[in-house]
Amino acid sequence: MVHKRVIFLDEEAFGKFLKRGGRSQSATKRFVSQVGEFERYLREKRDCKELDSAKSEDLEAFVSYIEEKRRDSARNYLHSIGYCYEHSSNEEMCNFARKLRRQRITQKPRNYR
Repeated sequence: MVHKRVIFLDEEAFGKFLKRGGRSQSATKRFVSQVGEFERYLREKRDCKELDSAKSEDLEAFVSYIEEKRRDSARNYLHSIGYCYEHSSNEEMCNFARKLRRQRITQKPRNYR
């Protein structure tokens, strides 16, 4: 499969991709919003200008940031980001996002209080 370079999320194309996969409109909005938050984090905190320039350590740093900021698991963000990388055919980052998500699903919930 050809890897499509993603500079900024094309929300319309990503939405169509999600719709073809049977995702609801509300899920699509949530996924777009969460990927947008990842993009902003990359630009503001990691000096990374493109989604496809992100490395696994950037994603790990984002997950830590979300889990500290929200005091909750980043698994929903990882779900959205995994779909984004699936859409752009970035298999390495898609698989890494899914791996991190699986780890958070199988872990016992942390006490955040």
